[in-house]
Amino acid sequence: MADSELKPKVLEVEVEMDVKREAGTPVWLVVGIAAIFSVASSFATLQISKREMDKSKSPVVMLDSASIALAKSKALFMAHEEGADPRESAKRFVVDMNNVIQEYTSHGIVVINSAAVLNKPAGMDITKEVATKLGVSMQDVDAIKNSGK
Repeated sequence: MADSELKPKVLEVEVEMDVKREAGTPVWLVVGIAAIFSVASSFATLQISKREMDKSKSPVVMLDSASIALAKSKALFMAHEEGADPRESAKRFVVDMNNVIQEYTSHGIVVINSAAVLNKPAGMDITKEVATKLGVSMQDVDAIKNSGK
């Protein structure tokens, strides 16, 4: 045998690669557009929610109902000594107090007990107005408020 017969033959194959670039949108462009829409929708949602929050804000006032009630009970106690029935007067007072608070509620005003308020901005305390409507002496209310300090 000849040496040429023992050598392995190398096959040479030419492969034609027909690489065509697919026409389409680059990924970076799709991601960029999605990011822009995401930011725009977040901004729009924030603006809409701010407007809705502004619409739903209710005015808030505070009332020292305990001082008014104590001043009224003091007055009822004094009246009892003069012969008036304190139970009927107390019941009427409770109904009157609820009616006054209901007036604020019907106007969309939230009434908070001043004992639960941590900061008391000026102009929010309606204790004097409510006491006047209920016929309670503000001197008695002030005396009760000051005795607790």
